[in-house]
Amino acid sequence: MKSAMLVVNRLSVSIAAALVAACGGGSGSSPSFNPPENPTVPGYDLTLGIPSSESSARAALFGGRFDGLPYFAPNGEEYSSVLAANRILNEDIDFLPIAAYDTKADRAWELGWTGKGVKVGVLDYFNANGIVDFHGDYVAVVIHSVAPEAELGFESLEQYPDQNPIFNQVAAGNKFAESGFDIINNSWGIERNIRNPDGSYSERYDPDFDFNAVIVAESLIEDAANSDYARDDTDNVLWIYAAGNSGEHCFPRTLDNCNFYGAIERQLNIRNYTGASQIIWVGALDDDGERLADYSLEAGYLEDSFIVEHDDVLTYNDAAGTSFAAPRVTGAAAVLRQKFPNLGGADLKQILLQTAEDIGPLGVDRIFGHGRLDLLNALSPQGTLRPK
Repeated sequence: MKSAMLVVNRLSVSIAAALVAACGGGSGSSPSFNPPENPTVPGYDLTLGIPSSESSARAALFGGRFDGLPYFAPNGEEYSSVLAANRILNEDIDFLPIAAYDTKADRAWELGWTGKGVKVGVLDYFNANGIVDFHGDYVAVVIHSVAPEAELGFESLEQYPDQNPIFNQVAAGNKFAESGFDIINNSWGIERNIRNPDGSYSERYDPDFDFNAVIVAESLIEDAANSDYARDDTDNVLWIYAAGNSGEHCFPRTLDNCNFYGAIERQLNIRNYTGASQIIWVGALDDDGERLADYSLEAGYLEDSFIVEHDDVLTYNDAAGTSFAAPRVTGAAAVLRQKFPNLGGADLKQILLQTAEDIGPLGVDRIFGHGRLDLLNALSPQGTLRPK
């Protein structure tokens, strides 16, 4: 994998000053869920991993980083812990965090697939106040809700000396990959829209956005031709990105037009460079689960890397943003990696996308991409998937 991290060594001054926007706020018919013990798909090593148990999954919920810390919900409600909040808020769904319920991860736990042993990196913004109350904390809550036995690691975009999100992502991404992390969640991005001083969206665009996307894409291709970024320890990594929330302010509201990294990937695709085979983009669904949320970017020309999911954090309607859709897919990827530990990052991507539930226009489309995540189908792939 030569450019899944979008490694850039030469960036213009205007990119270095780009605004960071923390993104919070399947083709055809999918295989039926009839889980074979040993599913077989040509071209994919589906050797089974070691299952855990539902009881272990429930016992592990919100342990680790969250132990003993109070939880201040996005809506301002305060609880003694995440686990206590879950018990109070989710009694109607068997005390499950909402992401476990809407992704059907709870049914995967019944089969023993809980994300156990899979290392998941969370690259985001964190504070150190001893309270679960910040953007990166909420993202981690969602991942843990789907894959409670995954091993989470944390890197803050603000802790690196460059103090620039692009370079910091490179440093943190390299650190994760070199430490054996399998999946890395990125619920943040750089937008075409310029923000107002109070953080609200303006209707003004970065005038250098398109120029810089071309420059970066061409630099990536040149660097790949003249040096060797490929490393064995990154071949297994899957990078998952929130699509972005500027859908009501950026026109057309597509990922390739409104998200800087999406624009770079589009330019790479135009130049027939396929170095982003280990990247998934995630858009957010409205509460009905059938429409894209008004704020979410659409797949656009990156439909072959795009999937959608719900957007709450711990309970129904407590938050919104593609920031909280992406970690659902990240958790699902961890569950899938536990079941099939020999799958590389590109394999995980294709199985998650191609087993998704097709919604909207028939087949892969420029709004929903491959459609809505279907974790149970992904855990039981059958038939033939398209080549990677």
